[in-house]
Amino acid sequence: MGPVEQAFRARLRAPSTKRTISRGRPFELREIGHDGIVIELGKKHTATRVSWACLESIPGYLRANPGWVKSGGVHSKHAEPGTLHSHLIGWYARDIANWVVVLLRDAELVDVAPGRPLRLRLRR
Repeated sequence: MGPVEQAFRARLRAPSTKRTISRGRPFELREIGHDGIVIELGKKHTATRVSWACLESIPGYLRANPGWVKSGGVHSKHAEPGTLHSHLIGWYARDIANWVVVLLRDAELVDVAPGRPLRLRLRR
């Protein structure tokens, strides 16, 4: 079990309702499972499974990009280079960055900068 999975299991509960940082829109952390998590997004509550391998790759990405990293999350398959979205698009064709940032923050793995654009950095 990696550090991201450990933090999620210690600090998050499923099922639970979370809210996006920028718009305050609700989404569900439906499951914290053996293979990863399941989040339900949007008005249709579309279930998206996010693997532990993907989530565990995020701290390394943030270490390789020190300082504040933009989340990205422009609902496009074409991600802005250097954003968390550009990293995650290699794992998932759908934009999940802004939702994942909430979970990383609540698991106390990242800090989130006030204001826009949404930016995060690995917690020291």
